[in-house]
Amino acid sequence: MNLVLIVPTKDRPKDLRTLFESIEKQTRQPDLVIIVDGSSQSIKSVVDDFKNIKLAAAKRNDRTIFN
Repeated sequence: MNLVLIVPTKDRPKDLRTLFESIEKQTRQPDLVIIVDGSSQSIKSVVDDFKNIKLAAAKRNDRTIFN
């Protein structure tokens, strides 16, 4: 069974970092974390710090997806 976590966020990079740190500590990590980002600033720097979590992100404003 696959576990997918969908996270909507807007202008909360510190909270997103806290979420990723918590995910890293879990005994069963999600197979995929999908970030739906409505932020005015980029979250890419936060996402880049967590290479061991499989992430996909969609920018809500322009529908850009990056891994």
